[in-house]
Amino acid sequence: MKKYVLMTALLLSLCGSVWAKSIDVEGVAATAKGAEREALRNAVENAVGTYVGSMTLTEKYKVIQDSILTHSQGYVSDYQVLERRQRRDGLWRVKLRAEIDETADAKLLSELARQGIINIVLRNPKIDVMINYGENSAVGNWTAVALAEELVGTGFKRAAIGERDDPDFVIRGYAKYSDGGDVGQFIGDGKKRTGTKSARVTVAAELHQMSTGKTIALGSKTVSAVAAGKEYALQKAAHRVGSEMGKYIVEQLLILGSGPALKEEKK
Repeated sequence: MKKYVLMTALLLSLCGSVWAKSIDVEGVAATAKGAEREALRNAVENAVGTYVGSMTLTEKYKVIQDSILTHSQGYVSDYQVLERRQRRDGLWRVKLRAEIDETADAKLLSELARQGIINIVLRNPKIDVMINYGENSAVGNWTAVALAEELVGTGFKRAAIGERDDPDFVIRGYAKYSDGGDVGQFIGDGKKRTGTKSARVTVAAELHQMSTGKTIALGSKTVSAVAAGKEYALQKAAHRVGSEMGKYIVEQLLILGSGPALKEEKK
């Protein structure tokens, strides 16, 4: 994790001297609004391209660029339309001045570093998520779904539930639950019944790298939740614990991608 943090810190330390605070850009599209969105994308692309051009990620820039630009408006703090007109061919041309927020710079560069690790260093790995369902298949399934969703949402787009051919990584785990009963037992004399139920779900999981046969990480997470009914409480707890385990797995994968272990393997 240290090298991942250092990578982001280096990007941020150089950011101020390389990126302009405001950028004049143009966009062309079939509608005025579309041209405006295109101009905003161009502003972010200009900022990213200026910075990335001098880095080792240049050859794979397009892979990272597409992911970042889909969220381009999130990196623009403010903009002013300088010109908007419809051309003779029917297309709209919009010229604007966009300001790249310093806070958003940090978010953008962090995204750049993370996507570089996922797509370039780890080569967009195929990850199989296999959670043993134990005595309650629904709890295990909810946990597995939330875990996989966390991986996909972070950028590991080839994560999926179940066993497939030739995965790069496999997550094997076990989910179990305990029913806490009605929360009324914890109020006053404990005799009141509220209809609100409590539940707790624990998941223990291991992350295996198939090319080396090594266990990269192992850990467990426990989450409690309350809801109007036992089933809803279990579902909420399972979803939360799966998400927490997913975040842990993501962190371990980024540590692997930014540390010396993977580099030694490739020699």
